[in-house]
Amino acid sequence: AALAPRQPALSALGWIRSENTRRAYAGDLRRFFEVDDLGVLTMERILTVRPEDVMRHRDELETRGMKPSSVARALAAIRVVYSYLETLKLIAVNPADTKLVRPPKLGRRIQKTDYLGWDEVKKILAEPDRTTPAGLRDYAILLLFCQTGMRREEVCGLKDHDLRQTAGRWAIALRGKDEVERIFPVGRKVVAAIDAWREVRDPEAGWMFTSLRGERYREGSCWKMLHAYAIAAGVEADSGETDLRGKRYRVHPHALRAAWITFLHERGVPLAMIQQLAGHAGPATTI
Repeated sequence: AALAPRQPALSALGWIRSENTRRAYAGDLRRFFEVDDLGVLTMERILTVRPEDVMRHRDELETRGMKPSSVARALAAIRVVYSYLETLKLIAVNPADTKLVRPPKLGRRIQKTDYLGWDEVKKILAEPDRTTPAGLRDYAILLLFCQTGMRREEVCGLKDHDLRQTAGRWAIALRGKDEVERIFPVGRKVVAAIDAWREVRDPEAGWMFTSLRGERYREGSCWKMLHAYAIAAGVEADSGETDLRGKRYRVHPHALRAAWITFLHERGVPLAMIQQLAGHAGPATTI
């Protein structure tokens, strides 16, 4: 276990890049811990909190007539502090975990990203016909989603030189939307799938993934491809619910990314490591 930070609440908030979010969470935490300055919060005080305390706080906020979204944010602020301590292996249980403290119902507009179970992911991966160029390309793209958690714009924007060997291991290196280079370790299966596609692809294409006409593979085509394979595999692709844009789909590239994050988290990979791989600004975004 790491050494306990002197100011655990402030250290946890330091992970959050957005100043507005950091300010809002700080206010929520001052209200919960009943302090004027988060700098005075000690580990001893923080470790006295139990799930019942968080539930009581949630109920008090709801009784005061606070909006569900504001109550959810207050719980998220508390969760961030204890997720940070979990990452440092200073605690074993997060007292604000959503499995222990039910968050308020927010409605359909702001539901969390759906994610797929790994049995469903395997069914989708079995669908591409790898005797065809399109099937080879699609299989390689799906493997990248499942084994790296990359965003679809990142996958579609890959060039051949982004796949490289580093210290004897294969990895994909790219700059995310925060302009920070991230390294995605990839296994031999992913490399073999990419190589199989590149053998039938136009070698002068420039982009790693292209249409069969040699043009850069588009994000919209990526979305449609995944959705079609899900339907063919018998995986529930549509949620049946609606949002402000109309249909709400369950299977889309970001759902595979969520499945990958969940898979790593359930297997005990440190949250800070998952956050770094996923390119998130802080633990709260990852959770």
